[in-house]
Amino acid sequence: MGYSIDAGGGAGTSFSASSRTSVDKTNPANLSGMIYQITVKTSLINLANSIKVASFIDEGSNVLSTREYAAITHAQLAAGTHTFTAPDDFVPFGIASGDYIGAYISGIYFTSSGGSGMWYKDGDNIPCSSAEFTFSANYVQHIYAEGYEVGQINIGDSWKSIIGININIGDTWKPYIEGKINISDVWKDINH
Repeated sequence: MGYSIDAGGGAGTSFSASSRTSVDKTNPANLSGMIYQITVKTSLINLANSIKVASFIDEGSNVLSTREYAAITHAQLAAGTHTFTAPDDFVPFGIASGDYIGAYISGIYFTSSGGSGMWYKDGDNIPCSSAEFTFSANYVQHIYAEGYEVGQINIGDSWKSIIGININIGDTWKPYIEGKINISDVWKDINH
């Protein structure tokens, strides 16, 4: 099953050597749900350097707030394009339709034309609340996020989240395959 959510520009020919938080205005999230995959193009990243990714809310006048975020676990990364997938590389995080994707990362690639612009702020600003960023028009950065729209199912008078092909029951993700769900290691039919 393919991802239903996408956000970010995913292009870049130059890179920023500074460690800063940058948010791509190109291609806001098309749906609400959870981010499960992040693709970035970077220069060399040492093991000691941190990568954080986040969904951001535009509050207007270049003021942004973090909705949700995750830290990416990685070894030293050579220069190039890297794809990170949850849950192995990071904990899935929420995004709402219209949110923007951003990252705290040293050496992320960007292009100064062809995009809707990007916000940036020196240092680690993930998470942040009503923080003022600097805006550069026309920029697009090489970060692209994909994920699943979140649905819900009522089990025992309690609403449970459905993401992709998994349902969260009792804080445990259970597989949902071909009209059945595995609950307590027993496959149960779901009637449509």
